[in-house]
Amino acid sequence: MEKITSSLEELTLNDGVTVTLTMNFARLLYLRGHGREKEVAAGMAMLNARELDMLDCPKLFYCAYLCANEEPAYTFEEFTALIPFDLEICAKLFQKLTTSKKK
Repeated sequence: MEKITSSLEELTLNDGVTVTLTMNFARLLYLRGHGREKEVAAGMAMLNARELDMLDCPKLFYCAYLCANEEPAYTFEEFTALIPFDLEICAKLFQKLTTSKKK
């Protein structure tokens, strides 16, 4: 059986800070149980979307940011304002975050 692992991805924000992003069940469940239901629901909605809506990508990216960072430095509004407006980068990052890596 192939082992499926979560990938860690990086995104350099407009303020020059590089943040780590990931999606995994353990962190999603932890966040959902600790007052982050709204963010988890928004991120999961993106995973279930049939088409990529670039205006919804910040929701998935913020959810992945929360999964990777136990003490986030940015609110959703701050984080969203700092995401580079580069559709190619956003599309690639979306693909990486929503596809499991097999080993």
